[in-house]
Amino acid sequence: MHHDLNALNKQAIATAREYTRELAWPTMALVLLVWAVLIADVYLFATGQLALTPAILIYAIAT
Repeated sequence: MHHDLNALNKQAIATAREYTRELAWPTMALVLLVWAVLIADVYLFATGQLALTPAILIYAIAT
Protein backbone atom coordinates (compact mmCIF):
# COMPACT_ATOMS: atom_id res chain seq x y z
CA MET A 1 0.00 0.00 0.00
CA HIS A 2 2.89 2.35 0.72
CA HIS A 3 4.13 1.96 -2.85
CA ASP A 4 0.67 2.80 -4.20
CA LEU A 5 0.56 6.02 -2.18
CA ASN A 6 3.94 7.10 -3.52
CA ALA A 7 2.80 6.45 -7.08
CA LEU A 8 -0.42 8.38 -6.49
CA ASN A 9 1.51 11.29 -4.98
CA LYS A 10 3.84 11.42 -7.97
CA GLN A 11 0.88 11.34 -10.34
CA ALA A 12 -0.88 14.11 -8.39
CA ILE A 13 2.25 16.29 -8.43
CA ALA A 14 2.69 15.77 -12.18
CA THR A 15 -0.94 16.67 -12.82
CA ALA A 16 -0.74 19.75 -10.61
CA ARG A 17 2.36 20.97 -12.46
CA GLU A 18 0.41 20.93 -15.71
CA TYR A 19 -2.00 23.49 -14.28
CA THR A 20 0.50 25.61 -12.37
CA ARG A 21 3.24 26.30 -14.86
CA GLU A 22 3.24 30.06 -14.35
CA LEU A 23 2.23 32.65 -11.83
CA ALA A 24 -1.37 33.89 -11.91
CA TRP A 25 -0.61 37.50 -12.88
CA PRO A 26 -4.25 38.67 -12.99
CA THR A 27 -4.68 37.44 -9.42
CA MET A 28 -1.50 39.20 -8.34
CA ALA A 29 -2.72 42.44 -9.94
CA LEU A 30 -6.04 42.12 -8.13
CA VAL A 31 -4.27 41.59 -4.80
CA LEU A 32 -2.11 44.67 -5.34
CA LEU A 33 -5.14 46.73 -6.34
CA VAL A 34 -7.09 45.72 -3.24
CA TRP A 35 -4.10 46.46 -0.97
CA ALA A 36 -3.63 49.88 -2.60
CA VAL A 37 -7.32 50.73 -2.16
CA LEU A 38 -7.29 49.66 1.49
CA ILE A 39 -4.11 51.58 2.29
CA ALA A 40 -5.40 54.70 0.51
CA ASP A 41 -8.74 54.40 2.29
CA VAL A 42 -7.18 54.19 5.74
CA TYR A 43 -4.72 56.98 4.92
CA LEU A 44 -7.40 59.33 3.63
CA PHE A 45 -9.58 58.66 6.66
CA ALA A 46 -6.69 59.06 9.11
CA THR A 47 -5.66 62.39 7.61
CA GLY A 48 -9.22 63.69 7.65
CA GLN A 49 -9.63 63.88 3.89
CA LEU A 50 -12.37 61.24 3.89
CA ALA A 51 -15.36 61.03 6.21
CA LEU A 52 -16.17 57.90 8.18
CA THR A 53 -19.21 56.78 6.18
CA PRO A 54 -17.51 56.77 2.74
CA ALA A 55 -14.41 55.20 4.30
CA ILE A 56 -16.50 52.35 5.70
CA LEU A 57 -18.28 51.87 2.36
CA ILE A 58 -15.01 51.79 0.41
CA TYR A 59 -13.52 49.36 2.91
CA ALA A 60 -16.58 47.12 2.72
CA ILE A 61 -16.57 47.08 -1.08
CA ALA A 62 -12.84 46.43 -1.26
CA THR A 63 -13.00 43.50 1.09
